[in-house]
Amino acid sequence: MFGLSHLRQAWYLTRRYGALTSHPWKALSFFLLGSRRPDRTLDFSWDGQPLVFRWRDWGCVEEIVGSDEYGFTRELLTGTASPLVVDLGANIGLFSLHIFRHAPQAEVHAAEASAETFRVLERNRALQPQRRWRTYHVAVWKEDGTVPFLDLPASTSSHISFTPAAATTVPAQSLPSLLERMVGPRTVDLLKMDIEGTELAVLPASASSLTRVRHLLVELHTNVGPIHDSVTALRQAFPHLYRIPGRRSQKPLVLATRDPQALPTFSTDDA
Repeated sequence: MFGLSHLRQAWYLTRRYGALTSHPWKALSFFLLGSRRPDRTLDFSWDGQPLVFRWRDWGCVEEIVGSDEYGFTRELLTGTASPLVVDLGANIGLFSLHIFRHAPQAEVHAAEASAETFRVLERNRALQPQRRWRTYHVAVWKEDGTVPFLDLPASTSSHISFTPAAATTVPAQSLPSLLERMVGPRTVDLLKMDIEGTELAVLPASASSLTRVRHLLVELHTNVGPIHDSVTALRQAFPHLYRIPGRRSQKPLVLATRDPQALPTFSTDDA
């Protein structure tokens, strides 16, 4: 049986997002049964771009589609006809699709560590055959090799974990190796990094690669550990660090860039 609050939430979500599906009643069923069937998928259309997602991915949908959290990136890429974008911690590909909404000629390279989530990412890429979009099943780490990975019920929280709970092992590459594999010697216009705390190990070990990036957007997971070394690496590589305002999450979203922006300056006091 469903409680009244559960029914109200499902009805609210259906009214808000049901028009983006071809079957609103299927959307209602999806939202009603989501927590019981977290891997069930729903077909979706976002500004004419078809995609699928699972209930497990709902946090990502709400963040990128519902709240337009990355809307400011439109201005970052203005004037760049075919931006080169790297999406690390791509999840099911919504950030990549956000880029294509505003820069259809972009070239996007998206990496996702979770094998289960990567399969959904691949489905979404296959729905966009006209896009210059490549996907990679790989974790970003401070060195090449393999790492233990923990898949959690919310796909946006799955992460590298050196605890006994980690049930799978996934391929891993350092940022220098991964950029070389993805884009060769070219300069990256925008690199987005949302890798659930692993950035605290990756950024300090990647100083040489950061010089190849024009704009770097990273969520700093202050709940995982100290961010001092990561912030130092960013300050050494980029002349400007900004905090993206208006987030629902308490974790700071930081823009490290070579170009001045009309955004609040990032301070570790904000973290």
